[in-house]
Amino acid sequence: LIHFYKRMLILQLLALTLLGYNVSGDLNIMPRLLGKFSLSHAGFVEVYEQEDGEQYMYITTFNAALPFFHDSVYYLKSPGSQLDSVNEWGSNIKQLGGASTAYWPNYPVQLPKEVLGYEG
Repeated sequence: LIHFYKRMLILQLLALTLLGYNVSGDLNIMPRLLGKFSLSHAGFVEVYEQEDGEQYMYITTFNAALPFFHDSVYYLKSPGSQLDSVNEWGSNIKQLGGASTAYWPNYPVQLPKEVLGYEG
């Protein structure tokens, strides 16, 4: 239950960030629940802007019963434009790569085009 509330707080802060609020300073508004969706074993959430200006939210998973094995990574295109339908994110997220795409620890990191010759 604690993990659920932590994920909800992260999504609320993420939503405020996407809306352009400075979450590190004083807020004149109170956070509100925009919606919720289920994703088993969700681990880390990160939003990156691609070279074309499009934002992608990446969600990694982690199954504590099987550490040091592959876990799935999911993404959602343009999460900031979908804040009115957060409850539908579960059906809109796409799985990146195959069934298992990241080893633990699987914090998402963006690599610039200059590192590998393509954005990753």
